[in-house]
Amino acid sequence: MANRRQYPAKEPAVSKDEMDRFFESGGRAIHSGARPWIPPVDIYETAEEVVVRAELPGVEEKDVKIEMSGNYITIQGKRVLKGGRVRYVCMERSYGPFQRTLRLPVIVKKDEVRAEYHFGVLTIVARKQNGQSPSYVRVEIE
Repeated sequence: MANRRQYPAKEPAVSKDEMDRFFESGGRAIHSGARPWIPPVDIYETAEEVVVRAELPGVEEKDVKIEMSGNYITIQGKRVLKGGRVRYVCMERSYGPFQRTLRLPVIVKKDEVRAEYHFGVLTIVARKQNGQSPSYVRVEIE
């Protein structure tokens, strides 16, 4: 197969005007709220418990809600953009509402679920149960 020389496109993929608008808007063209953010989550289990850990940096505890239905757990809330009238040079973090619904590997005891929130990490610990789970539980952060 012969080597072929490739030439760059004659027109740039993004015009200078589009780039200027992007930087003048502080990068909001990409993070306009149209794309929700999804916090990363780890789920693991021990012999007695199931543990869910979610990274929620910049989210205030009062803005987090945890609910359980059967062996599903829903974590929802919002990360608020603060800063007033500033002009962002770079904005890579997403803001706004989020929601994660996770299926737990086992049924858990409704009365033995606890949640803690430290340094932007939400940890939910639930004791395993044999049999049926309650239909709905609201979990408060301690």
